[in-house]
Amino acid sequence: MKQEFLLHIVFDNTVQKIPIALCSDEKNDITVLYLDWNGKRVAVTGDSTENTLGQLNQILGDNWKIHSCYTCRHGHFCPMGDLDNEIFCITDFEPKSKEDLLKVTENPTERAKRLRTLFDVCADFQPCSEQYFTYK
Repeated sequence: MKQEFLLHIVFDNTVQKIPIALCSDEKNDITVLYLDWNGKRVAVTGDSTENTLGQLNQILGDNWKIHSCYTCRHGHFCPMGDLDNEIFCITDFEPKSKEDLLKVTENPTERAKRLRTLFDVCADFQPCSEQYFTYK
């Protein structure tokens, strides 16, 4: 299955939007992320979208930062398990532990309201930091 997204990357306080293709082979548990970077076609392979984004983050180096729900302190995974490329936005309260996230991920209405992809980004974006609990 192939999906296309815009990957938001920050360099020197400027956000660049780079088109990417995410190809999943669920039968073999392989995910490949393709993007054109510095005039080259880059392919990052892993066993999940999260894994490929983590690898891409390492490839980009310290000067470039992925700017999305994946790297936002408000983006949390479900403690009971989540699907690939699924994250939940928690901007209306600050969880202190994974148990705090159960209330909003077990309730189907709350879960649907907060569901995002790892590539989504909004005006409430805040980078992850040591001062805030983020379940990832």
